[in-house]
Amino acid sequence: MKIAESKKDRFKGQLSKGLPKFFLYALLIIIAYVFIYPLMLMFATSLKSLYDQIDPLVIWLPKNIYWENYRRAWVALGGTDTYLMSIFNIGIIALVQTISAAIIAYGIAKFDYWWTKLAFFIIVITFIFPQELFFLPQYTIMSRANLLGTIWPSILLSAFGHGTRNAIYIFVFYAFFRLQPKALDEAAYIDGAGYMRTFAGINLPMAKGAIVVSYILSFVWNWNDTKINGQFFMGKVTTVQIKLQQFNALYERFFPYDMTQSASTDRLNYGVEMAGAVLAIIPLLVAYFIVQRFIVEGIEQSGITGE
Repeated sequence: MKIAESKKDRFKGQLSKGLPKFFLYALLIIIAYVFIYPLMLMFATSLKSLYDQIDPLVIWLPKNIYWENYRRAWVALGGTDTYLMSIFNIGIIALVQTISAAIIAYGIAKFDYWWTKLAFFIIVITFIFPQELFFLPQYTIMSRANLLGTIWPSILLSAFGHGTRNAIYIFVFYAFFRLQPKALDEAAYIDGAGYMRTFAGINLPMAKGAIVVSYILSFVWNWNDTKINGQFFMGKVTTVQIKLQQFNALYERFFPYDMTQSASTDRLNYGVEMAGAVLAIIPLLVAYFIVQRFIVEGIEQSGITGE
């Protein structure tokens, strides 16, 4: 009797522990599905020919994988030149934005003056208000300086802490610097190190997680920003996302459709458009899979308590 009761209690204990995990995993699967479903649909559509797209029997997997969509999308987007220029330009902007965010956050986190609190308040204000609110004065200043049509407006705004979502990167670095013990800074000052040497030699290396997170977020958001950066670039600085906005016109320029000569598969369709969208996000996916290990390692290494 006691053995049966002990087995029953053991079963209840396992059930009480297993149910919360079951609901947790079920919730995570549902959330993952909500995020992954559009990507799955986009990729599946990009592999369909025009005939598979209009065939009601073809829902997910095409009858024949049609890679021609990717070739045409690649040509319409400008190919290798567009990708290299986009990675170079956006990479520079993200680098400048990360460096400026680290310096600003260091000054706010390590120095307790009245102006640091004021600066933090201003940063919060810029985070609360939409970026479009500051765009007109920024555009006017850059226009008078004859910098439109180059990447210099984005670089200068990033350098002065007012780039795309710059407040978020400052908050990330601020949290890391606040966690670092003050004893390290005091020891460096005693040894004769100045503020910048302490920042570059001690605080910044310990904030590897913040560096990686800020750089990747800055790269992704600047890569996808076609509204603000697009106005500054004025079509003279090419990015993949700006090309993607003009995809229909570019496709018709490279692959003109003539009803008397061209086949029906030459027409622009959802398969080609989805292939262009997949090509536009591939660099972001590759960057994420490369640096995700460094993000976790950086957070673990910087998980020390302050004093």
